[in-house]
Amino acid sequence: MISNRIESTPCVLVTSQYGYSANMERIMKSQAFADNQRNSFLFSRKTMEINPRHPIIIELNKRIANDADDESTKDLALLM
Repeated sequence: MISNRIESTPCVLVTSQYGYSANMERIMKSQAFADNQRNSFLFSRKTMEINPRHPIIIELNKRIANDADDESTKDLALLM
């Protein structure tokens, strides 16, 4: 999702306002008797928000426009 609220970072991963926070999900997964099948409905959906004005995103967009099959471009996108 393209974001208008991010200013200094190229992208962020956010959770919805409902369900567990990312920290609470980590705690629940690390429990000794955790049942991932039963608790999976409580885990929140994550959304990746992209800052289209950040220099890294602008450079990534240029690289994709030039050569979409470039391995270094794919690695950069996966790193994001």
